[in-house]
Amino acid sequence: MSKQDLKFVFHQLANNEISSIMTMSNVRRACVAAIIRWKPYMKVNSFAAKQQQQQQLAGSPMEFLNQPWVNDTQGEAEMLFIQRALHPGDFWSGHIAFPGGKNEPLDKSNIDTVIRECKEEIGIDLSSKEFIPLGTLEHREIKNIKLNKVMMVLIPHVFLQVSPITPPLTIQESEVAEIHWIPVKYLLKEPIVAYNPLGNTVVAPEMHLPWPESVRVAAIPFLNTKNNKIPHLWGMTLRMTQEILGMALSRTIMSDEELEKYGKNKESKL
Repeated sequence: MSKQDLKFVFHQLANNEISSIMTMSNVRRACVAAIIRWKPYMKVNSFAAKQQQQQQLAGSPMEFLNQPWVNDTQGEAEMLFIQRALHPGDFWSGHIAFPGGKNEPLDKSNIDTVIRECKEEIGIDLSSKEFIPLGTLEHREIKNIKLNKVMMVLIPHVFLQVSPITPPLTIQESEVAEIHWIPVKYLLKEPIVAYNPLGNTVVAPEMHLPWPESVRVAAIPFLNTKNNKIPHLWGMTLRMTQEILGMALSRTIMSDEELEKYGKNKESKL
């Protein structure tokens, strides 16, 4: 992603009109954070970077783009994703997501929720001067299809890291297995594959899969692997990513035409 592309993202989020979803008071809310950083190709001198941090960090996206370590260097934007920790019987454990979680009584606002959850899960303090909020995406209802009932409302927030050095990350191992910084230019190439999200799910005999194993979804495979398994970005997190970057939104479940378009040779079951 070029700096011009970053300007597009900043402008789009600044002018994004959000219509909040009205839900019953007993419906939980969850807040997640998409975090973007600029990574120079040349290693930033740590002493100079610390001096930069001690002086004055950018307070706005435009100030950020004019920082010498951004404006005067070649580099690329990256976006942070987490891979959920594995939990037996949880269909979605091990999958790719943005950091975040459900609100708690002590949270006064949605921002409080996403700040607390990110601090707990990955050790990043989004309330510090090293990060600035860029905006919020449309609220999303998460429904129980069988009961036709809203179970939760998801509120996605977008943040920009304005520091040349990413603060140390500390993973909450009960929630997060791994952190992935993915180049935005790779995501923009739309390397979509047909993916079986339940291919490696281990379920108890009494449990029922949310959909048939024959179902394939649109997904972007990550470049790095662990234990010979390739993490895939798919579903709601893929669509939120596409929305932030101004890409065409993928449908979750692929049609026959889409399966034909992407080709069986691209199908991934990992």
